[in-house]
Amino acid sequence: MKITKRTFVFLEFLIGGIILGIIEDIIIIKLLTDKPITWQILLIIVAIAIPFALIGEYVVDKVDFVKIFKLDRKYRKIEVFLEFLIFGIIIGVVEDLIAFHFATGEQITYQVVLVATLVAIPFAFIGEYILDRIDMLSSYNQRKIVWKNHE
Repeated sequence: MKITKRTFVFLEFLIGGIILGIIEDIIIIKLLTDKPITWQILLIIVAIAIPFALIGEYVVDKVDFVKIFKLDRKYRKIEVFLEFLIFGIIIGVVEDLIAFHFATGEQITYQVVLVATLVAIPFAFIGEYILDRIDMLSSYNQRKIVWKNHE
C-alpha cells in the first residue's frame, strides 16, 4: 500500500488539528462549567474545530514567514515561534472561545479568556513544535523498509 505525502498531511490535519482541538475545547468546558459533554456539545465542538484545523494545516503551516518578510534562512527558528504564537496561541484561543460560547451558551469573561489562553499554550506547543516537526512520511518509509527486510 503506497501512502502519499498528501495522506500524511491529511493525517496531521486529523490528529493535530481536529483531535487536539476537540480535546482542548473539552478541557476548557470541563474546567469552567459543570455541563456534561453531550453529543450536541461534541458536534458543535467538532464543527468549530474542523475549519480551524483546515486553516492550521493547509494555510498557516504552508506560509513561509522567512520568505514573506525576506529574512535570511537563519531566522527559521523565528518562523517556528511565529507559527506557535500566531496560530498555536492566538488563533487557538479564538477557536476555544468560539467553541466554548456556542457549545455551552456561556458568556465570554476575563476568566474564560485566561483559562483558554493557559490551556492553549501547551496544545500550541504540541502542535507547532512537536507534530509539525515530525516527518511522518520518512518515518513510515523507513519502517516500511525494515518491515520488508523481515518478510
